[in-house]
Amino acid sequence: MSSNLVAKNADTLYSDEITDFVSRTLKELADQNDGCLKSYIYTDSFLSQILKDKSAKSKNYIHSKSLFELISEKHSHIDGIAYEGIESSGARNLALTPKAAKSCLSINNIFLFRITNSYGFGLYDFQLLKQAERHDSSGLINWYTITEASQGQPI
Repeated sequence: MSSNLVAKNADTLYSDEITDFVSRTLKELADQNDGCLKSYIYTDSFLSQILKDKSAKSKNYIHSKSLFELISEKHSHIDGIAYEGIESSGARNLALTPKAAKSCLSINNIFLFRITNSYGFGLYDFQLLKQAERHDSSGLINWYTITEASQGQPI
């Protein structure tokens, strides 16, 4: 399904296939039973509100974590969900099960930055503080020493 998530234009992040599927589903629900349609719309609105909570960070993302736990417990074949980010317009958040994260993701490098200025839209000025020389599976990180002379060097 993630291959269907595309940034088509400023109006939508979803492909025509997803838009058509949702439109057909809503029409079928309306034809079957008005209560089914309302249930779908209210559930969709509720879930959207949870995933777009601007105070989520201060709550340690408890609502989106709980929502994904409920979904993955009920549907064990689902490895993750993608949803629209709040902090950066157009950004996508990805929630994965630990098993999916371990099998699909790997750490290529580790950096520690200090953000010195934020311009919005995910654009920042930063200062590189540390770069990992190596890391192991226990989480131990050996750091390179960053010198004043290396600050302007490409990463």
